[in-house]
Amino acid sequence: MKSITSDPINRLSNGILQAIDWVADARQQSTRLNREADRLIIRLRRCYNRATPTHRSVAIGLYGHNTAAKIHLFQALAPGAKLLTGDAALTVRYCSSDVENSPAYPVAICLLDEAQLIAMAVGAAFMEGFRPDWNARAITAHLHGLERHHQLSAISGMDSNTILALWDGFRRYGGKWQQALDRHFWPQAIALAPYLSIDDRARLFAPLWGEEPALTAHYRQLAHTLHTLGGSGRVYAPGNILEPDTGILHTRTLTLPTEVTLPVLAENGSTVDIPLADLAWLAAEVTTILPPGAMPPDSELLDISASIYCQGSDLTLRMLQAKRADLLMRCADGLHTHLLLIADAAGSPQDASRTGHALAYWVKQTQGENATERRRRKPGLIWAITPFDVCHKGKPCPDDAVQRYVGEAGDSWATLLAMDPRDCQRMTAYLANQMRPALKQARILEMQQELQRELTESLLGNWLTSAEPPLAQQRSQQLLRALQAQAGAGVHGELLEWLLLPTLRQLFVQQTHSSPTPVTVTPPLDIEIDLFGEAEAVAVTPTAPAISPFAERVFADWVNHLRSLPDNAQLATVK
Repeated sequence: MKSITSDPINRLSNGILQAIDWVADARQQSTRLNREADRLIIRLRRCYNRATPTHRSVAIGLYGHNTAAKIHLFQALAPGAKLLTGDAALTVRYCSSDVENSPAYPVAICLLDEAQLIAMAVGAAFMEGFRPDWNARAITAHLHGLERHHQLSAISGMDSNTILALWDGFRRYGGKWQQALDRHFWPQAIALAPYLSIDDRARLFAPLWGEEPALTAHYRQLAHTLHTLGGSGRVYAPGNILEPDTGILHTRTLTLPTEVTLPVLAENGSTVDIPLADLAWLAAEVTTILPPGAMPPDSELLDISASIYCQGSDLTLRMLQAKRADLLMRCADGLHTHLLLIADAAGSPQDASRTGHALAYWVKQTQGENATERRRRKPGLIWAITPFDVCHKGKPCPDDAVQRYVGEAGDSWATLLAMDPRDCQRMTAYLANQMRPALKQARILEMQQELQRELTESLLGNWLTSAEPPLAQQRSQQLLRALQAQAGAGVHGELLEWLLLPTLRQLFVQQTHSSPTPVTVTPPLDIEIDLFGEAEAVAVTPTAPAISPFAERVFADWVNHLRSLPDNAQLATVK
């Protein structure tokens, strides 16, 4: 299946890559651009990640811990089909496709990439309460030791854009401890990691999970397996990969010895034997074909594994739950589902906050960033009420708290009855109406227009001579009126506080601990007298005072701080 509106999005992606190259070249001729180039390139890479082609056709997702409720909903949506059940951490995609794979390798499996393997290791460490406690000096020493292993050419498996996506995912954890990483680690890792070998990449990122040897070895093993597959993002496996007892749908496969292998067909057409346990860990999504007529053409169903917080558990279980947690993020970032049916989202009250924030992220990605955008369509996040729900069994219902974290009913989420056949029939009719491709295309167009606006007005527009001076003047007047209104509301002082550089004290402390700049001592009168010399006296040309490196750094950081204010969600709420 082809990506929806893929041609315009591909053109936009190519344009962003050209803009990145332009900034890298032009910064050599412009002091002002060079001062802001690093941050500008990072923002352009973030736009590139947002502009990557979205996923195939419209789809309904099933998410939650209630397997019985999922089966009930699945049978209503795809009569005659069977839900593949298991306890492994992956997404199962059910589609009614006419595409025929190789008879010997009929099952398509999408794989995690190296950055997602790092995210899984970090998530497993964080479940034990670990947080990186790194200062600027330790980070600099760590990076300096790895720069010696910088290769001449980039090594496949990880590029700067995927590392930036990893950084963005890392920031969802929150916490002030990330400030040192944001400033000193991630910008350098984006440039360094693509030119490191797998083992050196493991050393680079290992401090993010506390350098736990088992996690480092696990990442290294899976990354080497990916390279064995030639960097394939998708492989094709024999049909027995979905067997109930021996397939990758069950966690027992994760602990098999490496001697147990399975042949798979890589994207380059070669057949490779890889450990079955590695394939189970690498598998992010398995695709299976629905019986004819089970669902309308070009529509799909996704069964997404849900995670639970398991502090104090063994390493395998923590990695398993970390992988499950990332599956929903992957689904949201790729717009894999337009609708998401919930069947007991949280496994326990302790999971309510984490699950609620994850579902809120899905809503923002797929339905709209704010209430104004979401008002154009009906909610896509739907709690399905079935006879198998926990609340019908007299047990506490953590989903009430999850809903409060997600947002308001009718804006961020909705409910549908699926208690009896008549309810299921009405639910199916409603969902069929909401699965029209035009609705997903409209959302993709919104995202594309917003991305183009950000590129032209916020990022690149600052570096081009305005072709419409009246328009720029009009925007300046609108900004002035908005600031005047804020001043009248009594928040002008708070806005001024946001203009201050938050890292000024850190910069001052760093420069006081750095080596002093050598000072050249000149004669007090700035002249030299040679009583016996015959050469003519040379006039001393006064030199301009040198600019302090500290002042340059403060000014550059302050300018970049001002550029980042429009993206500050907390500042946007100041009223």
